Amino acid sequence: MTREDREMMYTTKWRVGHNSNRTGIRLEGPKPRWARSNGGEGGSHPSNILDYGYPSPGGLNWTGDDPVAFTMDSPNLGGLICSTTVVAGDLWRLGQLKPGDHTSMRPISYTQARELSGRVESYIEDLAKLISGATDDKPTLDLSLADGEAGPAILKQVPAEAGRPAATYRQGGDCFILLELGEQQIDILITVRIRLITSKLMEMKIPGVTVVPNVTALLVQFDPKLISQDKLLDILSGIYSSVELTKSTKIRTREFHLPAVLDHPVLQEGIAQYMATTRPTAAYLPDNVEYLRRNNGLATRREAFTRCIDTPFLIVAVGFLCGAPELLPLNPMNQLRAQKYNPSRTYTPGGTIGMGGSLFSMYPVEQPGGYMLVGRTVEGWDTYGTKQGFSPDKPWMYEPFDLVYFHEVSLEEYDTIHRDYFAGKFQYDIREGLFDVDAVVASIEASKQDPAYIAFKDGQRKGVEEQLALETRLYAEWKAQKEAEAAEEAIRLKELVREELDPSMQVTSPMDANVWKVLVGEGDTLKKGQVLVILEAMKMEINVCAPDALDGAVVKVVATKPGHTVAPGSMLVVGKK
Repeated sequence: MTREDREMMYTTKWRVGHNSNRTGIRLEGPKPRWARSNGGEGGSHPSNILDYGYPSPGGLNWTGDDPVAFTMDSPNLGGLICSTTVVAGDLWRLGQLKPGDHTSMRPISYTQARELSGRVESYIEDLAKLISGATDDKPTLDLSLADGEAGPAILKQVPAEAGRPAATYRQGGDCFILLELGEQQIDILITVRIRLITSKLMEMKIPGVTVVPNVTALLVQFDPKLISQDKLLDILSGIYSSVELTKSTKIRTREFHLPAVLDHPVLQEGIAQYMATTRPTAAYLPDNVEYLRRNNGLATRREAFTRCIDTPFLIVAVGFLCGAPELLPLNPMNQLRAQKYNPSRTYTPGGTIGMGGSLFSMYPVEQPGGYMLVGRTVEGWDTYGTKQGFSPDKPWMYEPFDLVYFHEVSLEEYDTIHRDYFAGKFQYDIREGLFDVDAVVASIEASKQDPAYIAFKDGQRKGVEEQLALETRLYAEWKAQKEAEAAEEAIRLKELVREELDPSMQVTSPMDANVWKVLVGEGDTLKKGQVLVILEAMKMEINVCAPDALDGAVVKVVATKPGHTVAPGSMLVVGKK
């Protein structure tokens, strides 16, 4: 992001959008200018990045040009940048926000963040004493902080040397450190090194420390009351320096052999819902697989799907929501490129095979997401841990460095497997495996010398450039259209107000939401209880019905239309008798 973007973040009063809940608070405001034109191997949009662990809760995550503040049930990894992190002492404030509110941010130092947390904890302790009757003193909470320098975002950098990749240690609020290796390029040796660093750190069993490893990065969450940031940084630096990686490294793993189906109707329904409620046009709409074909210079749609499943995959990370695995295709001929949804989706069907940036994912349950919808496989989460392969303590299926092999099945076969899974009758095909670093690296290096691979990469580069240009144009046209519609709507509503419409004949929105459907037109005769408008927020549909006063009335004005955003009290329908 540019310096101007940073100033914009801290000078804007952000409006809380209607697509907000415990998985994240969507903020509405100005758009960043960005310091780059794309996200490289992370994806086509400047906000895209190779997937890494998110500072969650607290991270301000840019889903394209729109930020989301992570809350308690937010994802813990993904491929979109987090520019800022709400400190631990202010997380409670996120819980006070609701659609239509406005909020702002300011930068503070690590020392100030810890001071603020101490005040909040002392306040809660004093409040507990008051409630228990141990004291009559009413505590007060001082949230004021002096202006000053926020401190560096990068805690330490180590240049690459002697076969060891460069290391960057980034601060994530006051409870996270992100270790990044390399230069935002996928390298299987870096992924293995991350694995070894993670294992060494976990062997130390440091109180208050948890980890989120990924393809080129390791996020470490820590409790500052149990270990200081400086101490943890020293430990991470020591492990990074001590880990020795050789191509002879072998890692025992599991092999999953899973069914996959293309063009499941549920995926098309998800895309249609996104187009109706979020964004109607994009380079990746209305067909994500066709977009992958164009973006990667492939000849047919069928070839695009085959490239998405016809390779061994290495699971490089498990997380996001409900243990979603992220997969790296090990055959370079299957390493496709794609942007991520902009804005992201609020709905992804469970079992979806997705592709974004340079990685794939399997969505274990219905959840938000931003990867292209490629196909469907078996879901991978069991809330109560009663199905085979799950347990109450481990309701997710996959672990980092598992290997995945897909085989295509028909729609009918898949639906039978899907029913068996939910009936508890499906048995995963799991075999013992061995990840041989030397063999994998040799195979990758040999593939990259193949003329077919060189031709594929040339076609891919051309496809990415063409689709990026198309997406840039479509996104600008969509934003301009939204702004024009908003201006037109404001003028129309002012004219309606001048008409002095009877308040008793007006039907208004009960909440912040998106208009999903309008079921009446001017001149229609209404009945009490009749559904007039269906609103939508976070995939929840809300029926707005005719009150008793409008029984027998005729619709005089329809004051909204599908795709509009409404707030509590916004006029929807006006009747007359």
